[in-house]
Amino acid sequence: MRIDASTLCWLAGCMLMVPMAMPKAVQPPGHHAGIEDACNTTVAVPAQVRSALILTPTMAEYLFVTRRPDAIVSGYAANKMIVENGLLKNIYPQLDSSRVGSTDIPGQASAETIFTMAPDVVFDWAFRGPFFKSLGLPVACIALRRDEESSVLLNARIYAEAMHQPGRGTGLAAGYRTEFDRLRRQLQSLPTPASEETAPRILFASVESTGRVHALTSPTRSALIGMAGGHDVREDLPEDAMIDTEEMLRLDPDIIVLQPRGLDGGGMTPQDFMQSPLWQSLKSVRDRRVYLIPRGAAISFYGIVETPLFARWVAEILQPALPREFRQKMRAAYQRELGYRLSEQELDWILAMPENRSSTGYQRFSAPPGEGVSGADVLTHSARKN
Repeated sequence: MRIDASTLCWLAGCMLMVPMAMPKAVQPPGHHAGIEDACNTTVAVPAQVRSALILTPTMAEYLFVTRRPDAIVSGYAANKMIVENGLLKNIYPQLDSSRVGSTDIPGQASAETIFTMAPDVVFDWAFRGPFFKSLGLPVACIALRRDEESSVLLNARIYAEAMHQPGRGTGLAAGYRTEFDRLRRQLQSLPTPASEETAPRILFASVESTGRVHALTSPTRSALIGMAGGHDVREDLPEDAMIDTEEMLRLDPDIIVLQPRGLDGGGMTPQDFMQSPLWQSLKSVRDRRVYLIPRGAAISFYGIVETPLFARWVAEILQPALPREFRQKMRAAYQRELGYRLSEQELDWILAMPENRSSTGYQRFSAPPGEGVSGADVLTHSARKN
């Protein structure tokens, strides 16, 4: 049986799909052409976009850029968990998690469902977008490596222009660069910058109770650690990021940052880790420099607003001499970009203050006396929009 290229791609989940040369589509009346996307193609969207379908787990980034929850008709299933377990339901109480996360992993079988929704624009990964484009859907491809600076800036521009807010994208990009420039200047002004030999060795990891460790990294995270004067231990490991107890003890990082498994926020806490008999000989445990990573609007920090904030948190962990600015910068960013006033309780939740209460130096992130709480009901508080 002869299998053509399109069938082969579908069987593989379109993971290897690359943009194919296609005749230029005739733009429908009343549509605006000129949105250049991550597939290096031009997308036509209506002059007024009323509906958007998000086939990637990037709803928080879309909302940070566009502030258009009203346009979401559906989205990739992971967005349901993102809404339910993060701050988005506080910021946008009108978001229906069962609706915004109702679409399974896209494939050829779901094309008919997407056509039935008739969205004005579809946001999808660049590796999969060409397939849906070939069916005539209005797809704006976004870059997959969403934590890399080039992708962060590109995706913000695509979201902004697709929703006819080009000035918004430009302003966010300027703010992104400004925050990083200011942080670099502060780090360079420290009295004793770390050398390669003295740089704190830090490991981001998801740890199982059995002792198996999933060492986590990305090029962006390693760059942020290096900028802040640290060394990403993950760079010393082979391609396989799963390590056993013996290897973890050999690596003996100075600092460990624990990251939850999945989007439900589950996983080992710093207290669990530091009390485990497996890890008592680690320097990070003896020094109590084990931390739980902060939570963002979508559980993890990424994107044009939150990446500079995450960089700030990493820098303040690595360099205690830096000014204590993370908490106020987090509050200011949400106020400025989303018109949402974070409460002290929500800031405590973002910073995982209860979980990190016994970790060295973490009181620098505390609320003013008497204003923060450690209650688990912070995600049920009423919204405080302007």
